[in-house]
Amino acid sequence: MADRRFDYIDAVRGIAIAGVILAHAASITKVSGPLRQVTYLGGMGVELFFVVSAFTIFLTYSRAVEREDHPVRNFFIRRLMRIVPVYWLGIFLYTAFFGLGSRGWRDGPELWHYPLHLTLTNIFSPTAMSSVVPGGWSISVEVMFYFTVPLWFLLVRNLRQAITFTILAMAAGLVITKLGVTYLTLPGVSPALKAEYFYRSYPSQLACFGFGMILFYLQPVLAGLDRKRAVSLILLGFSALCAAAVFLRLVPKAPHYQMALAFLFLASGLALVPWPAIVNRATILLGRISYSAYLLHFLVIKGLVTFLPLGGLSPVQKFAVILPLAFICTIPLAYQSYLHVEQETSRLARKWIDDLKNRTGPTAA
Repeated sequence: MADRRFDYIDAVRGIAIAGVILAHAASITKVSGPLRQVTYLGGMGVELFFVVSAFTIFLTYSRAVEREDHPVRNFFIRRLMRIVPVYWLGIFLYTAFFGLGSRGWRDGPELWHYPLHLTLTNIFSPTAMSSVVPGGWSISVEVMFYFTVPLWFLLVRNLRQAITFTILAMAAGLVITKLGVTYLTLPGVSPALKAEYFYRSYPSQLACFGFGMILFYLQPVLAGLDRKRAVSLILLGFSALCAAAVFLRLVPKAPHYQMALAFLFLASGLALVPWPAIVNRATILLGRISYSAYLLHFLVIKGLVTFLPLGGLSPVQKFAVILPLAFICTIPLAYQSYLHVEQETSRLARKWIDDLKNRTGPTAA
């Protein structure tokens, strides 16, 4: 991803993490009314991460298949070394600060939740999915996608197949969610938590990754379009879908599909014209540190709410105080994590792959 032409992907990640921080700052300060409706969209930044992730994963996996002798093995080494160490750091930090207490959004974890989070299988439990590390459900879903990428790459080989895959994944996600919420009994799980669990499950979120596959195969098509006309249509589609998500809810109980489609429009537009207002040094940097920022911002926001003298302020006033401070505190912490954990573990992954290559030698032609 060193190509400058893919700077817009990092910028989109920056937009995604900014939206997520916005949503969680609004949530913990309990804002309501129209402001809550707007900040709700920020929470869809998780789905934007899924769209971008599928694009980058298909790009890097396709390059590995073309250039390497053991692409599947190397893919898993790179991706797990990218994800797991920082996530384990999150487990340590949240436990050190909160013990078994609440992290601010959900009940605190039980001891049996820890093995699930350590193995990133926490998405398989409604009560454990985000209990140890807030937002951990999305990282677990991401890992589920990693483990199925070799299969999807074999099945989805062009734009038409990517569109078909995404439509089928949306249909399957809606059916599985509806059946699970309606008919499946989960002892000790409230109806609201059960609905949230199925909404966040891998089958429900798979279509969001599908939109990223569409974006991957759409690149050659975008290169041949008339830019002015294409960008106008893309902006119109993006605006209409965002408005629908807020006011119309075109797909009841499935706003993530609407927004994933909107994000496909947005990313396609930026691929054609990387507007400096969106694709700039600030958003690119924020995108590059977005994984560490995602894991750390919950800790920052909870700490700010706990230790700042906010008594007597209205929810909107609290939100106005917490939001800028959340960015001011999260960004330098995430940057240090990016430099000293993410970059270092990526270097170790490359060394591991090189050692394995030197040990086994190239595959005979």
